[in-house]
Amino acid sequence: MPHRPIALQPACRSWLLLWAVATVGFLSAGCGTTRQTDTPRTAIEQLLISTAVDQALGMVDFSPLAGKGVFVDDRYLDGVDRKYIVASIRYHLLLAGARLRDSKKEADVVLEVRSGGVGTDRENTLIGLNNMPLPATEKLILPVTLPDAPLITRSAQRATVKIGMVAYDAKTGELFADAGLQVASSDYQQWIILGLGPIQSGSVYRELRKLQGRNTLFARIGGLLLDDDDNDDGGGRRRSAAAQQPPELHGELKPASKEQ
Repeated sequence: MPHRPIALQPACRSWLLLWAVATVGFLSAGCGTTRQTDTPRTAIEQLLISTAVDQALGMVDFSPLAGKGVFVDDRYLDGVDRKYIVASIRYHLLLAGARLRDSKKEADVVLEVRSGGVGTDRENTLIGLNNMPLPATEKLILPVTLPDAPLITRSAQRATVKIGMVAYDAKTGELFADAGLQVASSDYQQWIILGLGPIQSGSVYRELRKLQGRNTLFARIGGLLLDDDDNDDGGGRRRSAAAQQPPELHGELKPASKEQ
């Protein structure tokens, strides 16, 4: 007896087609996740300290060590960024014409480096209504806390670096030169005004904007409202980092006198 094809009703055909499409979509579809990580220290924190270090070392005149074999002694240098400080000092020594040595025995002069403080501080400011708890009443059984309603928020970070250096003769141990103490700081701020932002300002932001050539709307707003560019000497010229510090903080490696 010949087989007769089974006739499907229109409704059955529609459901069968829908089931087939769903099955194919389920088998062919996939999902993926992107793993995101953060470094232990933020980039801004590292830039804050490195900028302050650059400013402090920029105050020192390393020229008296030109032609000398110099060993950098960092035993008394503390902090998480000590390697950057040492590398920056070696860089300045090379620019001044000094010859780097890997040990005290090979050196003519030992440059001893010490730190009085290398770190950052943070400050958060909110102008507006802070979160406010409402006590329970007859109509309000459970206590309710109203959320923050900020008008202006400001997050500020500042790095402060205090570095001292002294050079002495590697053979006799006598004082060769004294750089004194150099103190420098850098800052970074973020503002959110009536929901507009973040508007950035500070020495680190100005450095990033200068290096990256940024000229966005927020950069102009930050420059007009928040970036008080105190690096301008009034004649359109930018002052050096040493000129922005008090005179007593200017470090200079001066050859020691015979009387010393």
